[in-house]
Amino acid sequence: MNIIYQILRWIFAVLLGMASLGALFTGAFLGALIMLIGCAIIAPPGGAWLASKASAFQGGLRQVAVGFVCFIVGTVMGMNHDTQSTSTAAKPGAATPAAVAVAQAPAAPKFQCESGAAAGGEVVGVLGADSHDLRSGPGGEKIVNEKATKILGETQYQVIDNSTKVQVQCIDGEWARVQITSPEWLTQQKGWVERTALALPLKPGEVRAFTEDDFMWDKDTNKAKAAIIKAVNRIHKEDPRCKEDIYPSSVAKSATESKAQGKPVYFVNCGGGTTSVNVYFDAKRADDPTPFRAPGHIDKARATDLCEAYAKQQASHPSTVDFSRFMDIAISEHPNGRTTVMSSFKAKNAFNLELKFKIKCLLDEKGFIEGQIWEAGS
Repeated sequence: MNIIYQILRWIFAVLLGMASLGALFTGAFLGALIMLIGCAIIAPPGGAWLASKASAFQGGLRQVAVGFVCFIVGTVMGMNHDTQSTSTAAKPGAATPAAVAVAQAPAAPKFQCESGAAAGGEVVGVLGADSHDLRSGPGGEKIVNEKATKILGETQYQVIDNSTKVQVQCIDGEWARVQITSPEWLTQQKGWVERTALALPLKPGEVRAFTEDDFMWDKDTNKAKAAIIKAVNRIHKEDPRCKEDIYPSSVAKSATESKAQGKPVYFVNCGGGTTSVNVYFDAKRADDPTPFRAPGHIDKARATDLCEAYAKQQASHPSTVDFSRFMDIAISEHPNGRTTVMSSFKAKNAFNLELKFKIKCLLDEKGFIEGQIWEAGS
């Protein structure tokens, strides 16, 4: 039994010794040395030597315990060495003098400015409904819009207004060099403008508050000025279609909606390109606590059913209508909440001849609005 015990001690010491060598290769020399001392005490000869120096360690289990404690202490010291090495390597002070100089050198300006100093590149709105000329430098000449001049036959200048957003690139006193970021077709235009024409940068999640100067008033809108300003600011905050791009200078009275609802109804344009949409409101809506929201779209299956029903309603023989629900159908949802269904159907005419027709239906979340049918190929 004693022989087996001695063999187990040797195996244990050898295994821990291999781990100690691994710590040695990482550069934790002191920790590795203490670990190796612990392994030596665990081995029978080392334990016997310890017992000869201190009678308190005569028992084999005591020798193994002391050796294992030494191994653990050495392991902890090795781990601390690795952590300190990693932290030191991550600090600029641990690098070579050349590397420190590079790390501490100021970053190159993001923008090269012909005058003044580089700005941070914030994207801001433009104040007021009136346009502001872009100039070649602080207080310099107005920049000619070559393309517009060529088309119109008289000199036109590059301008910004509250339908544009700009990036602030340079600052020189009361002037700023800006480049248009929105709308997309004007992004190549840049120049200097007075800083009083620019809105302050917004914090994340913050939206701009429009004032009376941001609108173009006429005899219709002037009658409900306070309600319109309040409604447009609410639309900007609440309607997801208008949180990025909204154009208060576009506000006008809608003749069609006003006639249909029997009261003055106004609209403001939001978005751009294919996402452009008019949001309608009346004066009372400004104080209605119900949030402004994008209208929902009708279910596509229901839209298809209603379009097919319209085809049967218009056919000479409704029972012969064979409406395409798979091959020719295309359904488009628009930002204003309306849905277009394009499809085809076959039906017999008054002479019992089967013909193919194209059909286009317009719907909203309330149901069918209007439809068009024409013979395929015509």
